[in-house]
Amino acid sequence: MSAARPTTRGTRRPRLMAAGAVAAAVTFTVAGCSSSSGGSSSGASASHSINIVFGSNSASYTDLFVGIDQGIFKKHGLNVKLTTLSGGATASTSALAGGHADMAYAQGSNIASAILEGGKFTVIGMTQSHYNLQLWTNPSVTSAQGLKGKKVSSGQPGTESDEGWTAYLEANGMQRSDVTTVYTGGANTGQFTALETGGVQGTLSTPPDDLVLRTHGMRLLGDLTDLPNATDSVVVSDKWLSANPTIAKSFIEADKEALEYARSHKTEAVKSIEKHTRSANTADATEAYEFYLKVLNPTPVLDAADIATLKTAFATAAKSKGKTAPADITPYYKVIS
Repeated sequence: MSAARPTTRGTRRPRLMAAGAVAAAVTFTVAGCSSSSGGSSSGASASHSINIVFGSNSASYTDLFVGIDQGIFKKHGLNVKLTTLSGGATASTSALAGGHADMAYAQGSNIASAILEGGKFTVIGMTQSHYNLQLWTNPSVTSAQGLKGKKVSSGQPGTESDEGWTAYLEANGMQRSDVTTVYTGGANTGQFTALETGGVQGTLSTPPDDLVLRTHGMRLLGDLTDLPNATDSVVVSDKWLSANPTIAKSFIEADKEALEYARSHKTEAVKSIEKHTRSANTADATEAYEFYLKVLNPTPVLDAADIATLKTAFATAAKSKGKTAPADITPYYKVIS
């Protein structure tokens, strides 16, 4: 089927990366965790523990899954524990501020919002610097312009999919006001139901959810993987970073190795996706892996393009809060290499 590609913005570097939820997010009570020795999700001992929180059990975090399963974090002296939190970036930054987590993977605009509200956080890496979304429509919609005057679904205001709609429409010469957005809550199921029943004519999704949409006769109109966005930024509290600069550096080095491993070891990476996301089958996990090859960064080390997307995230967050975006965002990120 043909897919209308959005206009490319900026220079695209080779990536591998991740996106939407493969399994529903589960709320955990996170035990306090810092740089002391502790349990690891891999069962291995190491000299330093890091508790990393994120929003869903998704193939977006293939680097973390592989890093644990292949002993890469352990080799770098790290015990990594992964915890999913419902509530998105707000829950993640709250966990960081309260000392209940050490590190979070979160969307840049949500981190920026927390900082603009007085939060003391620093972005130390980025594993996804482009949107990881696909655009699915009713079969009657055959072009981006065909969405004009139509209804589209989004999970919640301020989420990646919500901001993705604005980016996609603008890249195709339209405005957000050209469509009517129907918010269906955080779960993909609500968005899919609205599309299948005709309540909306378009939705944004990530693999392997596209297998369901394809089965139900929906059209893959395009994807957003060429559009810059600080989708998965690695963030820590200023307090934690000040106390643990060596651990932060070890994590970035280990995660770089994990990303390289995932890219060059498909079979092992797919197995990790299956294990950690509880995918229904290998085909689903393979679909997700192959999609994320397009979007995962080759390294978590912040480069000029990552910093540019982060600055855009601050502008987006400031606009939504009626604030002025900082002209200089250097106090809010640190390049660790």
